[in-house]
Amino acid sequence: WLIKKARRQGKKIIIWSHVTAEDAAQVFWFNKYFFPLIKKYLTYAYGLADLVFCPSEYTKSLLVAYGLNPAKLIPQSNGVDLTIFYADQQKRADYRQKYNCQQNLVIGTVGLAIPRKGVDTFLALAKQYPQHQFIWFGKIYNAMLAKPLPKNLPKNVTFTGYVQDINAAFNAIDIFIFPSYEENQGMVLLEAAAIGLPILVRDIPAYNPWLKDGVNCLKAKNDEEFKTCLEHIIEDEDLRQRRDGAHVPAEIVDR
Repeated sequence: WLIKKARRQGKKIIIWSHVTAEDAAQVFWFNKYFFPLIKKYLTYAYGLADLVFCPSEYTKSLLVAYGLNPAKLIPQSNGVDLTIFYADQQKRADYRQKYNCQQNLVIGTVGLAIPRKGVDTFLALAKQYPQHQFIWFGKIYNAMLAKPLPKNLPKNVTFTGYVQDINAAFNAIDIFIFPSYEENQGMVLLEAAAIGLPILVRDIPAYNPWLKDGVNCLKAKNDEEFKTCLEHIIEDEDLRQRRDGAHVPAEIVDR
């Protein structure tokens, strides 16, 4: 309605394609049944624009496959406000005390606690490293909306639910892992990089070419590779503590 109203007023329409059918279908359990409708609606809505910004080349490729005009699709990375996301030792101390992990190496992530984000891999890793603390900062949906978390979690795992201070959450983490199966870019990766955290991700198309394995992150294709990469980061303190910019993708923009 707003798009059509603006069009009647002679305005150009610019849309940011933050959502695709592929990632939307894996949020709530019932979304998969509406995948064709979600795809059809997004194709229609994005098709009304004069210009569509895509957060990655991968997103553009999906929208081209929907049948949208490639000439209207412009890849443009998200940006990170560095007045919000920055290294802060006091925030780190506060949240590590709050979640009782002052003396632990914390392996963590930030995001919705839903299957698409790789909860299964996160828990599998936690079981293999009981000596380290695993913390997932992010909203937990009701079981009526999304698959619930297992009732019996490993003792070294904490799912916090929604947290008020997102910067403190990032600062509490020593190693950032993001085992998501589907993303359009993965904003939390840019935010973790802004803090200066070492990053371990699943090797999926959305991260190409801006995340480079062995340069500004480590990539894993399956749980076995996640374990190998995580062990490498845990054992190599120099790699874990690097703050020379190698962890920060070029897409980080202070705006």
